[in-house]
Amino acid sequence: MKSELPMLAAYISYLVLFFYFPLKFLFAWELNCACSFIITCETTRMAMKLHSFLRENMSRAISKKTSGATVQPGATSDWPTVEQYVYFMFCPSFIYRDEYPRTDTRCVRKAAIHFFHCFILIEFVNLQFTQYVFPWMDSQDYTSLSVRDIVLSLFAGILPGMICLVSLFYGLLHSWLNGFSELMRFGDRQFYMNWWHADNMAEYYRNWNLVVHDWLYAYVYRDVSKLILELIEPSKYVNGLDEKKTSFRSASMRQTAPRLGRL
Repeated sequence: MKSELPMLAAYISYLVLFFYFPLKFLFAWELNCACSFIITCETTRMAMKLHSFLRENMSRAISKKTSGATVQPGATSDWPTVEQYVYFMFCPSFIYRDEYPRTDTRCVRKAAIHFFHCFILIEFVNLQFTQYVFPWMDSQDYTSLSVRDIVLSLFAGILPGMICLVSLFYGLLHSWLNGFSELMRFGDRQFYMNWWHADNMAEYYRNWNLVVHDWLYAYVYRDVSKLILELIEPSKYVNGLDEKKTSFRSASMRQTAPRLGRL
């Protein structure tokens, strides 16, 4: 365990700096909502993919290191190649695998239509924020309003909030991911389920973004479960606690980009 602590500290420091410098650039240049949203989303996406790549290949690296065998570059298929790493960084999946299901052909025209829809919806949401949401929030003097007036004022943001939610869902989770899937012949395209029929928030967060949920389940829920089971005796509260932590982290990650764009 002592030998793992320096590497763990170095990895955590790397992740902190990986988020620090983009955010410093964002605040220093006072970028608008759309640019801030893109930077924070891309930073989070790259960090999640890097973590998945390390987690899935760490056991290989340890086995190779402890075996003492000398392998020439390119002489073994047990180690991920540069092509596999580059494909993973751009394919619509946060879980690293050496191989993914692939389609036989790609349609560039279909991919272009998906990207066009995504661009239009990003601009639409940006206009919605800059022309309505931000002026409406700036006009509210919350320090002088009562709790009742604050609650009533929030009802004016329900309709634009729902419009932004549906627009970003279709633009990013449907058009953007399907566009990259078409270009890269990525076969597994179930990026969401029927979240609009969800009966509770946990089911909603699980179904509306399966790409992020799979990552959270693989690297947060299961890891936290193993850690808790190692530290304390199993109990009926472990699964519920892990599920709440995973849902909270999922919601926090999805709320970070709009908040930074507002600042």
